[in-house]
Amino acid sequence: MDRALMLFEKVLGNPDIQALNRKDGDTFRSWLTEQATTTKTARDRLNWIKTLLKYATQDLELIPKNPWVGLEIKTKTTLTRRPWNREHLTRLFGHEIWQKGVLPKKKISGGEAAYWIPLLALYTGARLSELCQLEVANIEKNGGSYFIKVTSAGEGQSVKSAAGHRLIPIHSKLIELGFLTYIERQSGALLWPDLPRDGLHNPRPSAS
Repeated sequence: MDRALMLFEKVLGNPDIQALNRKDGDTFRSWLTEQATTTKTARDRLNWIKTLLKYATQDLELIPKNPWVGLEIKTKTTLTRRPWNREHLTRLFGHEIWQKGVLPKKKISGGEAAYWIPLLALYTGARLSELCQLEVANIEKNGGSYFIKVTSAGEGQSVKSAAGHRLIPIHSKLIELGFLTYIERQSGALLWPDLPRDGLHNPRPSAS
């Protein structure tokens, strides 16, 4: 929202909210669509300002109506995602991280997370963001089987939709490679203690 406001003020200055009109919205929308960014990003930034105007209208009653109601930016898919084939996987896991156990030395690499997260992605099909946010408590044992609990219950955790809350069985290959041993070695709540966080006020781990 801060980013959207900064762009809003760059284009329109800081007008009195009472004077803001439909033409201003058209100007801002046109400017957003002309920038070197995706239509989804442009739409999201327009929607942040529309949300603020809705709040100013319905909650604060600063203006009688939202002048930007109905302003939209249509999005289009610019990227077609293709599944990885055997050649891609062979090239990735042929790296010395997995072949020799040599972890990247840079802090941004996340320590042992650099080894485990790609393997978990391969054997679970979970999203990268879901794996990065895992806590030790999200690894559960039920009977003789182990599961990864994907949830939004923890600090900084989120899922894309209600259906995203789920239990994923931990593949026997991951157990063979020592994933459960790795879990047992963790003394804190975080499963990936060395994974960088997005920022001081954002506890979510970075997937970069």
